[in-house]
Amino acid sequence: MSEPPTEEVLAQAPPAQADGLQPEGADEADEAVIFAQDPLLTLPTFRPLWTVAPNQPLSAGHAFTDEGGVVVSTFTGAPPGWKHWVKEGLSIGRDMLLALVIALLIGLFVIQPVYVKGTSMLPRLREGERLFVNRFIYNFSNIERGDIVVFYYPKNPQESFIKRVIGLPGDEVTLSGGKLYINGKLVPETYLSSDYTTIVSPPRTWIVEPHHYFVMGDNRDASNDSRNWGLVPEMYIYGKAVYRYWPVSEIGFIEDEATTLEPLRSLRRMEPQRELPPAE
Repeated sequence: MSEPPTEEVLAQAPPAQADGLQPEGADEADEAVIFAQDPLLTLPTFRPLWTVAPNQPLSAGHAFTDEGGVVVSTFTGAPPGWKHWVKEGLSIGRDMLLALVIALLIGLFVIQPVYVKGTSMLPRLREGERLFVNRFIYNFSNIERGDIVVFYYPKNPQESFIKRVIGLPGDEVTLSGGKLYINGKLVPETYLSSDYTTIVSPPRTWIVEPHHYFVMGDNRDASNDSRNWGLVPEMYIYGKAVYRYWPVSEIGFIEDEATTLEPLRSLRRMEPQRELPPAE
């Protein structure tokens, strides 16, 4: 009478291999490996490594099993006490505080959201739009003509204005017949709209002082800017408008196309040269 098979048998033996697929003298373990690697043959069936009988309790600890009795989660010992939850709460609170500090640092020194109030930058920016201002960019790069910057209003530093930089330190800015001249050269302003440049003022010229900037709004008919109250000190400019995040239909970077600003930015910077020390 034959003995019943032991529990060590994991699956029935695979069908006979074709000549040349199995080296002579390979044991049963080798058969399993070769059989599993052959994609033309049926893969054997394996049992899970950790199983318990549905009606057999675990000897220690606690466990959660699926319908087939497979242990999917286990833990030992008593359930966690209040000290454990206090520790977890403190850990979560620490992480939230760190995230808040990082957000504040980013808001103070890198990115700041601003709200556009007024119509001085039409058609580029409209009232009610919300922008991100890069407060860090001018630590590594120069302010350029054509940049849309946010600054403290020189007549009342409690207020902030948003305008476009037109003149750099040392520039001679002239408005005549509705046209812009910088250092005697006519500058075409293709970023403006004829709907907001209908008023022609008498000719006037400004010389931009060192560490100051001449700014104007794109809505030349209704912009309170350097034409009215003068230059902006460099220390008052605290950021460059870089991204519109509201309304959703207008989300995106607000930098003008390079070809649009090329006539304005291609002009040579006229900053005064440092005086050489007298010869001994």
